[in-house]
Amino acid sequence: MTETCQRTVCLGIDPGSHACGYAIVGACSCGQMDLLAYGTIINHNKDVVKRIRAIEIGLKAMWNDTGLDKDAVLAYECPYSGTGAGSAGKSGLQQVWMAIGMLLTLPAEKVQPMHVATVQAAWGRKRGVDRKTGKLQAMRAAETFFGIKLEDSDSDAADAMWVAIAAIRKLKEGK
Repeated sequence: MTETCQRTVCLGIDPGSHACGYAIVGACSCGQMDLLAYGTIINHNKDVVKRIRAIEIGLKAMWNDTGLDKDAVLAYECPYSGTGAGSAGKSGLQQVWMAIGMLLTLPAEKVQPMHVATVQAAWGRKRGVDRKTGKLQAMRAAETFFGIKLEDSDSDAADAMWVAIAAIRKLKEGK
């Protein structure tokens, strides 16, 4: 007798008020993961409220266009603030939390806040690796994992891929 594979779909988000990366990852209970969609919503409007509203409109359109429903898991990366305001800038961190608040208007029933970058950021500081190098590592890992070639403009989407993968693994482990 064969088991049916249960599928989990996760929308991973790397929130930002200027660039918001997203990735939709599907995973079967057998362990196979597929990258279903990814991208970055970019908006450089000087008015932060308009910027975040544009990201909200873009993410909701993506949600509807890709056919996601309430059963999809929404996972977002919590900003790394282990060293205080200097890690992201006080106003930048507040804007990212505003973007996260906006994300919670998406119709997902399961939400997973993730601290994916915390490990990467701490690892990088100890070894003198800057933020750009961390982004490049995420891009190379995404290319290896999913077999795709990413452009420099896909670095936020690469981070979102790892948010989705980490959330799926966390759900699988039951944590």
